[in-house]
Amino acid sequence: MAENQLLIQQVQALVGAVNKIVMALGALPLSTANGGTGTTTTFTAGSVVFAGTDGVYSQDNSNLFWDNTNNRLGFGTASPNATSDVNGTTALRQGALTLANGANSNITLPTNSWVRITGPTGAFSVSGFAGAFDGRVLILFNSTTQDFTITNDATSTAANRILTLTGADVTLTGTSLATFIYSTADLRWILRGTQG
Repeated sequence: MAENQLLIQQVQALVGAVNKIVMALGALPLSTANGGTGTTTTFTAGSVVFAGTDGVYSQDNSNLFWDNTNNRLGFGTASPNATSDVNGTTALRQGALTLANGANSNITLPTNSWVRITGPTGAFSVSGFAGAFDGRVLILFNSTTQDFTITNDATSTAANRILTLTGADVTLTGTSLATFIYSTADLRWILRGTQG
């Protein structure tokens, strides 16, 4: 019986020591390796939490912020005014598109919005692009010296076609640029502008 009493006292002492350790650890950050944030920081409402270079969770509200009330994401601002509000520069990575002389229809686009055309050694035309979604912007840079015709509402599958808004084909001479936006209401790419 004395042995049992001694064992009970030892267990109670051990539980007390463990409780003290647990209470002390509660004030410390739990490492990310053990499922914690690595910090004692209380994050601000709207913070987009990310892991820094050392793996510790962090926030940078002046550069990345979510306005949950209005469902807006701010880049470079903690007060976004639109669904996506960028206070700074943006970049579109350039993709490549190889076309052929003559007619090119139902062209499969790269995932990029800024696309450099190569390939043609003679005049060529485009009549439509596959891979459209509402509001998708496409900027085509004709890096060749060949004439580039944008075919108005013909040849390609209907939902891939281009509306030039002139009612006619548009031909650009030599090195040139054309900007399009896709409209699901019209099921067409709309030619927004050209240069060259």
